[in-house]
Amino acid sequence: MTPLRLDDLRQHTDILRLRSGNVLAVRFVEPDDAEALQRYFRSLSVRSRYNRFLGAMIELPQAELEHFIHVGDRDRFSVIAIMAIDGVETIVGEARYG
Repeated sequence: MTPLRLDDLRQHTDILRLRSGNVLAVRFVEPDDAEALQRYFRSLSVRSRYNRFLGAMIELPQAELEHFIHVGDRDRFSVIAIMAIDGVETIVGEARYG
């Protein structure tokens, strides 16, 4: 198994073409994604946020956001799925491994 090179996360980006013809990029989260990630979480339904965190929450607490955006820290990894929506790169999904 080849170890991940965390100095260049963009090299691990996967580009997928959906049945609709749209393009979806799946990549590791980077520190510059912090605000976009907060917008994504704020856009989730109340039920979705509750199911993820087992409590009412409007956005990610700062400490949790820090865990999301620092790939490899304490062997935790976060990836995001991104699509262009109305010409704007938008996070449409995320996953964490820890």
